[in-house]
This record gives sequence, structure tokens and C-alpha cells, in this order.
Amino acid sequence: MSAGEQEKTLQEKTLQEKMLQEKMLQEQALRERLRDASEEPVYVISIAARLAGLPSWTLRVLDKEGIVRPRRTAKDRRLYSDRDLALLARIRYLSEERGVNMNGVRLILEMEGLASSEETESDIDI
Repeated sequence: MSAGEQEKTLQEKTLQEKMLQEKMLQEQALRERLRDASEEPVYVISIAARLAGLPSWTLRVLDKEGIVRPRRTAKDRRLYSDRDLALLARIRYLSEERGVNMNGVRLILEMEGLASSEETESDIDI
């Protein structure tokens, strides 16, 4: 193989590596946007309750008990994210399908690392 051919092969290899790195960065950015979107609080309590298949009062109790902590607006309205809805679905499954009481649900979620904590609660201005 001549020096020119080796240089051309090296350039092609470098170009392929750069393209692969760029693609990986784009995929990582997309994953971060999707993750951020799932944590974006957008659902008021009535919509969140309907989507979760739970009554609104249950969501209020879960908030009071510290099991699910939705974000709050400046006017103290609860806003739930897609991540909160997934947690509510898990709670509904545990309580309705498995017959676990709220203390048991809290314990299971803590063991699974899913329970909301007061340290991560943050308020938003809307």
C-alpha cells in the first residue's frame, strides 16, 4: 500500500469516527430532551387524576403524605409531570391490584427509589 493510499484510508477512518461521535452526541442530546420533557410539570390535578385513574382527593392525600410531590405554581396550584403520572400509575397498581395500603406503598417506593423527597421539591413561577 502506497503512502497516498494509507493517508486516504486514514482520512476516511477519521471522517467515520467524527461522524460516529456526532451521531452519538445527537442521540445523547435527544435522550436529555426527552428526559427533561418527562419531568416538565404540565398537568393540573384534575387532568392528572383522570389520566392516572385516581380521584383528585387521592392525589391531594399523596401530596400531603409526601409520596408524590407535584411542583407548585406561584399561586400554589399543583402541576404534575409525566414522571409523576408514571409514579401514580405504580401507586394505583400497588393499592388496587395488590391491596397494599399507603404506608406499604410508601415503603415499596422508597425501596425502589421512586418516592418523592422534600429535598428535590422545587417551585416554579407561572
